[in-house]
Amino acid sequence: MKASLNSSFRSFDVFVFTVCSTVGLGVGVLPYAGEEELRNEWLQLLVGSGPYFLLLWLIYIFYKKRNNIDFFDEIKSFMPKWIVWVIFLYLVGSTLYAGVIQFSGMNQIIEIYLLPNTPKWIILLSFLATVCLAVYYDIKAITRFLVTLFFIECLFIISLFVLGFSDYFRWIYIPPIHEGNMIDFLKASISDLARFGGVFTLLAFLSYVKQGERTFASMGLGLGFVTLLYVTLSIIVLGTFGFDESLSLISPLIVLTQTFLPGHGVFERLDLLYLMFWIVVFFKMVIIHVWFIVHITLKLLPQVNRLLITVFYLGFMLVLTITTAGYSHTGWGFHNYNTLAYTLVLPTILLLILINRKVKS
Repeated sequence: MKASLNSSFRSFDVFVFTVCSTVGLGVGVLPYAGEEELRNEWLQLLVGSGPYFLLLWLIYIFYKKRNNIDFFDEIKSFMPKWIVWVIFLYLVGSTLYAGVIQFSGMNQIIEIYLLPNTPKWIILLSFLATVCLAVYYDIKAITRFLVTLFFIECLFIISLFVLGFSDYFRWIYIPPIHEGNMIDFLKASISDLARFGGVFTLLAFLSYVKQGERTFASMGLGLGFVTLLYVTLSIIVLGTFGFDESLSLISPLIVLTQTFLPGHGVFERLDLLYLMFWIVVFFKMVIIHVWFIVHITLKLLPQVNRLLITVFYLGFMLVLTITTAGYSHTGWGFHNYNTLAYTLVLPTILLLILINRKVKS
């Protein structure tokens, strides 16, 4: 089933899509973000989100000037075919590479906290089969799924904030500590840019949105919501554990919820409830990103079967995740820099070219 461009999604759908495309595995490892790390992580998150607000503005300007013509259709219409193929292969390859890293991290968390004796391939295969089904029914069904679960997730987020600022919290850990120069600070902020990279999938989604909707406001509020979520969670983790202890934990978020355990009754394992919430959030982000690469593949090769290409991409990710090394914080350096390139630098350059290009009559 294929959603029509006349699906007419509204502003709230854009807001939810922006949030769900960005929040993923990185929530669980806050405030850690790759090889470069300073004690003022929450401040780095604010700086790291800035360039992506600029990207959202460029996306808005493009679709406003081109009357909702698909971004990738516009690229195909005037760029040489070989350049289009290079862009396509780089976007698909980078998204698949990021997916393998994310799946490795998710699998490690599930093995530690939920299913320690279950083979790795069973966990990944069951997860990817569900993703395949969701992507097959295309963006209309996906968006309804995102909106339905968003309200439930808000309840989890609010409860986490309420529980986080408890008796364990100490504000003394929160003020920024400047240990180096501005170059070190900006270099460390690059690690946090990867947390916001998912918003580049809006390049494909906005062509499905009804004309006249306040898309920039919705996208900006969505990214602002994500930034507030990341900053608040970082402050809660740092205020509860302190900087040094936070870096020694596999998942500060899960350990944080374990401190709330009342020790009896139905809430004895409250951490498992939040862990399931985290997995669902990650699951939605994966659906969006797989839909994105399937979308651009069908733009370039419209004769390809949707289900076939979806199974191919997911099978490729499954094989790589199983055969490669496990998740490691220190292995995220290249991933973070590459995420900056394919989710921010490349889209910004292409948008500037398309926005300033004269439309032929």
